[in-house]
Amino acid sequence: MADINGLSAEDVAKTIINVMGWQETARTRWFTMDQERIEHHGDSRWIGVTSSLHHTWVTLHAGRIRDGEFTAPEAESDRLDGTDQAVLALAARRLWERLDGLEQEKSL
Repeated sequence: MADINGLSAEDVAKTIINVMGWQETARTRWFTMDQERIEHHGDSRWIGVTSSLHHTWVTLHAGRIRDGEFTAPEAESDRLDGTDQAVLALAARRLWERLDGLEQEKSL
């Protein structure tokens, strides 16, 4: 059996919530050991976390929540170091900015 040296998506999602200060406005939803979704209903957005139990890298993807339904991902990150809080915070912020930009493009 292979060693587990990676990260659970749940742990990464909780780290993102903490570093972004979303403790009161976001919650997580478990999908599998390597997939978790952060639901930020105040902004009607979500961030998905995909991790690996064998590596410390993660990827993030984000979309919107409309009428209680999750839309398809509209933005995603490159592969990130899931152990680096600053990298995770910057990636989450950039995903939010990308969603803002897409919303502005739609309103033109």
